[in-house]
Amino acid sequence: MNIYEQIKTILIDNYGVDEDAISPRATFDSLQLDSLDTIEIITDLEDEFEVELDDLEELSDLESLCDKIEELQEEA
Repeated sequence: MNIYEQIKTILIDNYGVDEDAISPRATFDSLQLDSLDTIEIITDLEDEFEVELDDLEELSDLESLCDKIEELQEEA
């Protein structure tokens, strides 16, 4: 399963996000996730992928989040 699919599964299973709303260009706002949800999701993703996501401003959508995780995994 690729990074995007893993994130999608986490959003659906853990946060009740509608699968049809999820796309690579989706933002946390467009998925109706508040700032607390976002912090919890980032923590879940850090644990899942064993990375540390620091600069959240540059992560504008799920695609940029996937790219950042992939970049961090390659650096490790």
